[in-house]
Amino acid sequence: MKNIFFAGSELSVNAGSTDALHIAEKQNQKNTLNVNHYHPIQKLLHWMSALVILWATITGFSVAFGIFSEEYAKAIGNFNVSLTLLFVPFFVARIIFAIYFGKPVDQRFTKNQRTLINTMHFIIYVVISIVLISGVLMMERDIVFGSYFIFKPIIEQGDVTQAFLEIHRYSCIVLALLLFIHISAVFHHQVKGVNIIKKMSF
Repeated sequence: MKNIFFAGSELSVNAGSTDALHIAEKQNQKNTLNVNHYHPIQKLLHWMSALVILWATITGFSVAFGIFSEEYAKAIGNFNVSLTLLFVPFFVARIIFAIYFGKPVDQRFTKNQRTLINTMHFIIYVVISIVLISGVLMMERDIVFGSYFIFKPIIEQGDVTQAFLEIHRYSCIVLALLLFIHISAVFHHQVKGVNIIKKMSF
């Protein structure tokens, strides 16, 4: 009877341990899923940012190099100023959500690689911030959104706005280089079989 009792207890303990392992495994899978993916709001803001920044960068440099006629260049310039001004609060929201939700830890990369990636992302955020802030501070005329809202220049036209214009130009060049490096790195990892884009897929 004693042996039967201990045998039954052992079976009970083993069954309990097995159940605990299953629960732990499911929890681990759940945590892994959360760690390997961004929050849906982060994904939405990321792709929104990508579209706005790529459009403004490509069209902005096209205008600078005289690819468009004067009429189209002026229209694109006016549109881009309005677009990027409207984009500012969304970029601020992106920063807030990035801080709140954090960044997925991708175990496919080494600690040093993750540090490099995080540093590059931080630099991109900083440069985008400089582009947007200098873009707002360099404005020398009213920006009209339809007939309901007018955004007036913060600083009066003069040497200060010209200084911010120079900062804006150089920061746009730096941002274009960073975007090229970023997109090239994503393409490189995709070719190597590391599906980076999946983390930002809906």
